[in-house]
Amino acid sequence: MPTRLALKVQRLKKKMLELGPVHPGRITQQFNVCGTPGCRCKDPKHPRKHGPYHNLSYSFQGRGRTLFIADTNVHELPSPEVMANIAVQSAAKARQMGHEPKVAFLSFSNFGNPDRVMAQPVQQAVEVMDRRNDVDFEYDGEMNVDMALEPALRERVYPFCRLTGPANVLIMPGLHSAHIVSRLLKQTGAGTTIGPILMGLSKAAQIVPMR
Repeated sequence: MPTRLALKVQRLKKKMLELGPVHPGRITQQFNVCGTPGCRCKDPKHPRKHGPYHNLSYSFQGRGRTLFIADTNVHELPSPEVMANIAVQSAAKARQMGHEPKVAFLSFSNFGNPDRVMAQPVQQAVEVMDRRNDVDFEYDGEMNVDMALEPALRERVYPFCRLTGPANVLIMPGLHSAHIVSRLLKQTGAGTTIGPILMGLSKAAQIVPMR
């Protein structure tokens, strides 16, 4: 005769089987701030953030990561100053969603090698970041995707790089590359795509695609 505890374990196992494949990972809890003016989450004395929200992060086939890609919808060829603003806003959003931002300014070249005109705006964006006093996260560039996501390779070839670990916020040099990458990831099933997230507005907005 099964004990009450054994029956409870059996019921839990049955419910877990109904979930489908389960991968090793972790569940994190976070509280968010919204974009609605005057909301309780922005009270200067007693803010009450929205939540809790629970996120599941797991690895599949030995690899697992969350990437933020910007700008995928607005700026066609951002200036160095605009690129720096995109990086700061994207880093803030990553931190709001529970990730410590590590920002890589992407290009086809690495720290001026090869030295091409098309890479200069990205190099200048990093220089703009160096002059700002509101940056409290890791960043560097310009670099290609391999260097941004493979820290062992980056440390061996470019040991002076200021990033530690893999980058999780990827600042693209233009709308063309950002849009292609974001759609490619979605269409190839390389992960779950969330967005686009429109930032920098004074009020909340909903993007409605025209199809």
